[in-house]
Amino acid sequence: MSGRRLKKPSAVVFAGIALACAVLAHAQEIWVGGGGFGRFAPRWAKATDFDGSFLYCRAFYQGGWSTDYPGADNNFSVRLAELTRIRVNFDETRQPNYVVVAAGIPLFFRCPLVFMEDFGTARFSDDEILRLKEYFQKGGFLWVDDFWGTPAWDQWTGLIRRVCPSSRSSTWHRAIRSDTHCSTSSRSSRYPASSRGADPAAIRASGEATVHMPISAPSPMATAASWWR
Repeated sequence: MSGRRLKKPSAVVFAGIALACAVLAHAQEIWVGGGGFGRFAPRWAKATDFDGSFLYCRAFYQGGWSTDYPGADNNFSVRLAELTRIRVNFDETRQPNYVVVAAGIPLFFRCPLVFMEDFGTARFSDDEILRLKEYFQKGGFLWVDDFWGTPAWDQWTGLIRRVCPSSRSSTWHRAIRSDTHCSTSSRSSRYPASSRGADPAAIRASGEATVHMPISAPSPMATAASWWR
């Protein structure tokens, strides 16, 4: 090597590195708010929120709709952007947008995929049940999760039968049924009995389920979901 002395990194270089690290750290914020039953006001959906990119839509209902809100909504959206090429709806700070929608309003039908948390506590009016059925008939897709134990499972199966009368679910651990009304898929994971107290069936489980209606022709909901591809 020549006898030339290496130049010391300038303060500008250090400042640039520090700024880049700060931006990266901010961009990687995956959990916001608290956990469990949050006490955060719902971010109600507006028509301007729907720009064709993925927007996390959380359903509002009487019960534990706010479980893990808004952390789960933010986390899901960040991970979706990291692990797929789906275009996710971000705000000006590069944090994902997420909204809360009630089953009876028109904007509910702007969401090709709707999430419901702690569904074992959900309560719906007859009108909301009709809107849910119409949502499925238009090609909508529902994801529910974080419900615990036999009472919560019975609440889920009872409610979905009101929406899709011929839906059936036979076991905790795997249940898939298809018919002319709904297709449902459910799964659960065993947990120790002490995790959530006593259970009438002596089974502790956390469950996730998805519901949609088979459709034979393109629908408005299917068209709205084209940004997934």
